[in-house]
Amino acid sequence: MATVKRYLVETKYRIRLHDLIYDEIERVWQELLITPVLDHFDASEFQKQIKQYEAIAEKLLKMLTVIAYHGEEEYYYLIYRAIERLGAIYRQTGDSEFLNLKGYIALLILYSVGISGLSKKKYKLLSTLLSKTQVRDFTTEDNISALVKINIFTVINHNYYRYLPFPFPFSETNPVPFNNYLYSLMRPLLSHILPDEFDFTRLFDRFEFLLSVTFYDIGEQYSQHYFLLPGCYLVRKPKDRWDEMYEELLKGFESDLIKAGFFDGDPKRFIEVMGGVKNLLNDKARLNL
Repeated sequence: MATVKRYLVETKYRIRLHDLIYDEIERVWQELLITPVLDHFDASEFQKQIKQYEAIAEKLLKMLTVIAYHGEEEYYYLIYRAIERLGAIYRQTGDSEFLNLKGYIALLILYSVGISGLSKKKYKLLSTLLSKTQVRDFTTEDNISALVKINIFTVINHNYYRYLPFPFPFSETNPVPFNNYLYSLMRPLLSHILPDEFDFTRLFDRFEFLLSVTFYDIGEQYSQHYFLLPGCYLVRKPKDRWDEMYEELLKGFESDLIKAGFFDGDPKRFIEVMGGVKNLLNDKARLNL
């Protein structure tokens, strides 16, 4: 991280930073490529592969979070490149549900960079990251929204959430184990910029709020009407406080989001999306369950 910070300070190091990040992206991509795809589900092997991907991604995640937090707009392309490269799942033999697990690293990038950028109110970074970045879908040979391809529903089959290497399986008290697992990973990773747990939780929830409303908006654009949201930001809260929390999370966002390019910069679209999302929030069973 120190090297990335040093390169960000002086423009004379731009090429070095470019090469450093691109080389690390390619190293991770090569590791993904040679990692065998599971041919059947085995809880132990599944957990082992999850931890293996996390280890492969660790260095890159730290580099990209530094860029998201400290870097100026001219360096954002390095983040987008990581998502574009690592979010494209290449054709390989094996069951598609296990092949999709290779998108896990891109999901980790999305969360770590998104929360880091949000902590500095870098809404333009978030707008491009969540609503404009695309990845290659090699099953159709088309480019599609990264968020459509990289989310908690596509990366890991929900039937396997209970086997995540985390001591809180699906239950009435923990209906969103994958989101909570991501929380547990992001907490230590981002502790150097968000040492206070209250601040981290607030930003994690806000990021998942943005993730969900953008996911809903993109679904409408692709003529896919989602009945699930990838964020669990309100599931943690008592149901009788949901309206209050919704307004709290939304407060102060509208003008910033529209200016940054969310909802194509259209205030009317913003109102439509928020209305649709709020309707979904009225049914807890539709959130990740």
